[in-house]
Amino acid sequence: MKKLLCLSTLFFLFAVQTAWAQMPKTIEGVAIDSKGVPLPDGIKNITFNIYDSPESKTPLWSEQQNVPIKDGRFSATLGSVKSVDLPLEKTYWLGMRVGNGKELSPRMKLTPGGDVDTSAGKAASLLIVSIEDADNDTRIQVEESPDEDKIRFDTAGSERMIIDDAGNIGIGTDTPQRTLHVLGSDGAVPSFPVIGGKDFLISENNGNNNISIIGGAASSSALKFFPSGASGNVGVINYNFANDQLSFGTVNGTTRMTIDAANGIGIGSAPAGFFHVNPQGTISNPIYKMEGITSAARGVEMTLTNTNTTTSARGFELSPTMNGSAGAAGIGINPQLDPVSNASVMYGVLNLVSATNSTFDITNMQANRYQVRTNASYSGSITTADGLFFASPLFLGSTPSTVNGLKIANQGVAGVTNAYGLFIETQSGATNNYAAIFQGGNVGIGTTTPGADLEV
Repeated sequence: MKKLLCLSTLFFLFAVQTAWAQMPKTIEGVAIDSKGVPLPDGIKNITFNIYDSPESKTPLWSEQQNVPIKDGRFSATLGSVKSVDLPLEKTYWLGMRVGNGKELSPRMKLTPGGDVDTSAGKAASLLIVSIEDADNDTRIQVEESPDEDKIRFDTAGSERMIIDDAGNIGIGTDTPQRTLHVLGSDGAVPSFPVIGGKDFLISENNGNNNISIIGGAASSSALKFFPSGASGNVGVINYNFANDQLSFGTVNGTTRMTIDAANGIGIGSAPAGFFHVNPQGTISNPIYKMEGITSAARGVEMTLTNTNTTTSARGFELSPTMNGSAGAAGIGINPQLDPVSNASVMYGVLNLVSATNSTFDITNMQANRYQVRTNASYSGSITTADGLFFASPLFLGSTPSTVNGLKIANQGVAGVTNAYGLFIETQSGATNNYAAIFQGGNVGIGTTTPGADLEV
């Protein structure tokens, strides 16, 4: 097991004691830890490199020496192992590498005919701070190149994290785009998107990209949203592991919508069905409103197959309770027609019963039946109840030549014994019982042009 050396090693170059134009050249300096305490006496293997630029990757000259450290001081003579055979009239840069680590940075400038540039602000130009293990493959390094202003974190010989000069932290990437930028194992995406300046966290992976929130089996995990100065969370997305429910909340975390383990969706309360809407309190807006423009054959389509065999089963049930004042309507259907060309238009069709299964006999079928019923416990009064009311005329725009308030097509079908176009049962039980009342207009039986009140 590698032992991490909790040591910040600072190699501080004093000066080249002889002119660069003279050989050999002696370098002296100090090596201290992060607290300014000189390193213990010992030997450090140091590689010296000379380059023709501060960024060059290939040294013009290089030699390796075992440099003794005594009372935190070190001294080395360049060219003592390998002769420095370089033109003396040029400017060069000196780099140092301790052991198997990375080269210390930034490099020191060597000017022709003079000493190492150790003027104000340059004396510490060969200063490096590192924390490393024994074989130098796990380390923290300050600046990899001159004036880079970055801190790098390596493990097992590979860079894992970086803090750049803007304070951005990159994990898996050395070019973080935001305050925290995490790059997954599949690497960067081919083309990085344009994102908002307020996106402080980036999770990037050129493959599946997931963020896991792990909690106890009987607990819950949540994302919470707070504005400045809030005393409680305003918005929350919560998953309850105990009952497998996902909920969404607003205004101090009040739950507004819940999705349960049985595929139920509840808005306003826990779902008591596949889709359950239960507004709390009195609201002034529609509970459900759908708007839009569609070119589909049907604007809204609902197709249900009910296999329940109980007598109370319904394919679709709508039971509004109206507590409003005058003008309130239980169900209002207001289709609007806006034709764009001449066409045969059916204004509205309502099929309440459509029997398609011929396997069973139906003893009592009341197809297309409209009913008006009052609740048995209703204590008020109803002045007039219309079982079926037609508000005529039923047309838009130009006036048609013929208007039928009620037209009953031929009910006679082969095999049927009795066919009635209109059948009115005996009216009884009331103070006055009328089979039919015609308030005005001529009535024709057998003729479509009656010339009197009643023409047969």
